[in-house]
Amino acid sequence: MIPSSNRQISSKTFTHHDGEPIKVHFEFYVDAGRHPAFPNPSCEIAIAHGKRDVVVPLTTSQRFVELETLGKEREVARGTYKPKRRLIQVEDGHDLIVTLPDITKHVVEFFDLANLNPELIDREQKTNTKSAKL
Repeated sequence: MIPSSNRQISSKTFTHHDGEPIKVHFEFYVDAGRHPAFPNPSCEIAIAHGKRDVVVPLTTSQRFVELETLGKEREVARGTYKPKRRLIQVEDGHDLIVTLPDITKHVVEFFDLANLNPELIDREQKTNTKSAKL
């Protein structure tokens, strides 16, 4: 818990990884405290992480992916467990710009996007557009 005396500070300035100052509002910390450090979503997730990332340690993404299999060791050992999380490690930094084509290839494979029906995609986009206007 963050001490209430810190609430008087409206923001704090940090140095961004590129050397530029960045202000972070106190409410960011308050909101972050409402969420688990490692959420456990049930949907499929692909995480692209640069091996030369100086902002977020690679071990953070590795741990998130590994946590999925806790309690499922038997299924993993038998080969009957299909992972819902994939870590895509690339030779890149935090911005992932250099390896974006490679990342795209991995994401398409992981989510089986190459076999999507274009009509379904078009229909979904139209539905989302209508919902957004309401």
